[in-house]
Amino acid sequence: MAERVNGIIKMEFNLYESALGFNQTKIKVINSIKSYNELRPYTSCDYLTPNAAHLQSEN
Repeated sequence: MAERVNGIIKMEFNLYESALGFNQTKIKVINSIKSYNELRPYTSCDYLTPNAAHLQSEN
């Protein structure tokens, strides 16, 4: 599952290559992961964000 998520993040946020340098690329990766987990709902999570789905599953 982690490989699938990594692939999605790389594809959707254009992280396969970067000419930004390490620090700027690191910031881009952090922001991409935040967006993936906190901002965008997914049909596979019943139209919730992954974070919201995880919190709901704990209850």
